[in-house]
Amino acid sequence: MNLSERGAVEIVSHEAIVLSPYFDSVGVLTVFVGHTAAAGEPLPSRMWKQTYTVVDALRVFQKDVERYSARVRLAFTRPLTQEQFDAAVSFDFNTGAINRATWVKKFNAGDIAGARKSFMDWRKPAEIIPRRQKERDLFFDGKYSGNGLVSVYPADGDGKVQWSKGRKVDLLSMLSQKPAEAPKPTPKPVAPSIPETPVSEPRKPSAGWIILIATAGAAGVTAAWEWIVQTTGLISPWW
Repeated sequence: MNLSERGAVEIVSHEAIVLSPYFDSVGVLTVFVGHTAAAGEPLPSRMWKQTYTVVDALRVFQKDVERYSARVRLAFTRPLTQEQFDAAVSFDFNTGAINRATWVKKFNAGDIAGARKSFMDWRKPAEIIPRRQKERDLFFDGKYSGNGLVSVYPADGDGKVQWSKGRKVDLLSMLSQKPAEAPKPTPKPVAPSIPETPVSEPRKPSAGWIILIATAGAAGVTAAWEWIVQTTGLISPWW
């Protein structure tokens, strides 16, 4: 099982996206969705004074989150729904504790009520409680909470997040959009066919015309040929 697109958006909605390198609450240089040098390339220290997009942030996040998906696959011995898998990845992305959390052990043992209660043991600092409640409701009730909206912030050149300049982006809609189909070439107009006019062969002079010419005399030959040309389409004689 893999993290779904909606699950990815759910995690990002908890974390937010910062499009430039910044120092987190404990002074670690970070960028995008909690990406640090510990996660590998790209290194935040090499990303100063560059412009990045939400799409750039998503690509890095999808690479980073895969190792948490792998940890979740190993931690559970019972089958998970997609919602449960997404919630577990979110929990591990935030705590790194999926392989030692009591609630996971209780769930594997079939103690669903005990697992639900133990899920909320991970509630420090206090600011994390709303996120933990949403993860719990997703895991046990199948309820996504993000509605596709995520917060995006810039950071200044000193690595400070500019919270006042944040904006909301409908990330779920961005992911679900399909590339527009390439326009089909307009067929070249076909010239209307012009029916060919049959050319009838000129009628050959009959034997009677030849006798007429032979007996007409020199003066009548010309007149006879003119009459033949007009009635048959023959060309005039060379003389």
